[in-house]
Amino acid sequence: MILIGFIFLLLVFAYPYLIFPAVLIVIARFRRIDVSSVTAVLAEEVSNVPSVTLIISAFNEEQVISNKLMNTLALRYPRSRLEVIVASDGSNDRTVEIVESYAAEGVRLLHSEIRRGKMLA
Repeated sequence: MILIGFIFLLLVFAYPYLIFPAVLIVIARFRRIDVSSVTAVLAEEVSNVPSVTLIISAFNEEQVISNKLMNTLALRYPRSRLEVIVASDGSNDRTVEIVESYAAEGVRLLHSEIRRGKMLA
């Protein structure tokens, strides 16, 4: 009886770390999903995709804001349904200039001269 309990507990602890991943690997080997067909379906259903506004709160982020905006604009989400707003909270470095250079790509800037904290931005 103790041996059966020990084996049961061993299986319970091994399941999430060994058994389940092994089952997923086996299933993945036999069942492939064509990513291009999924992308085509998503392109057709743009009207069903909700509009999303991404707000980036920034204070003196000149070192990273360009990379963040490039990463955001590279999202696989319909551009017509994605609005990107950068809320600059009293930045006194080049953050505002960098964000303004992305205006042609649809990035909006809300700049406050007074620093009130990122939450209020």
